Amino acid sequence: MNYIKQLNMFKQYLEHHELPSVAILLWHTLMLINNRTGWKKSFNAPQILIQQYSGLTKQRLSDARKVLVEHGLIRYAKGNKGRAPVYEMIILYDSFLFDKTDLSPDLSADLYEDESRNIPKLKHKQKSSSGGEQATQFYEENFSQLTPAVGNIIEKWCELFKEEVVLEAMRMTVMQGGKTLKYIEKILTAWSRAGLRTVKEVRVYEEEKESLRIETGTVRKQEHAGSKSLFDELREEMIV
Repeated sequence: MNYIKQLNMFKQYLEHHELPSVAILLWHTLMLINNRTGWKKSFNAPQILIQQYSGLTKQRLSDARKVLVEHGLIRYAKGNKGRAPVYEMIILYDSFLFDKTDLSPDLSADLYEDESRNIPKLKHKQKSSSGGEQATQFYEENFSQLTPAVGNIIEKWCELFKEEVVLEAMRMTVMQGGKTLKYIEKILTAWSRAGLRTVKEVRVYEEEKESLRIETGTVRKQEHAGSKSLFDELREEMIV
């Protein structure tokens, strides 16, 4: 799934369709959980986990889910035999829910471009525009001595992304206290899975994650005094 395209299409969808705020919150929460599963086509999500992330009560969660299903934005199946419910996020940029005429010209051109482009050719183009010199220099200045093996790995990442994206991952690693190439690659792998390709896209992605993290932290503080622990409820509704 291309995370940024999905977000843009959902925003575009809201311009033409009215959804209650609880449904919008649930959609973003499910996107967050789907991201943590590695963007599986369908994924298990316990009700208690969704409530923890969104702050929704059981009834409001049920109502919001019904709205999303009715609008064709998600698919849902009840869990059985101790298994959590199964969700599937509808990929909006490939969905029949949109007519090209409903989209703004810039967004339409971006989302309906040929998805079957020649990947090796694209990588060659990126490599010719950037050999990773700035990235390797930044690594030497902020991490450790550059070995041929490490240089080759950085070069490969610069072929997949633009060099400025690799540099952004390195800067983020430094800011978060990371000190290894493995830490950098963990960030880049997450961005790759989310379909991100530009610095602008990764910053939007990270801002969304931080916003949800803050909201989740607030909800946890509010619910900390609950009589039943999260782990007790998770035992009743397990992720498979």
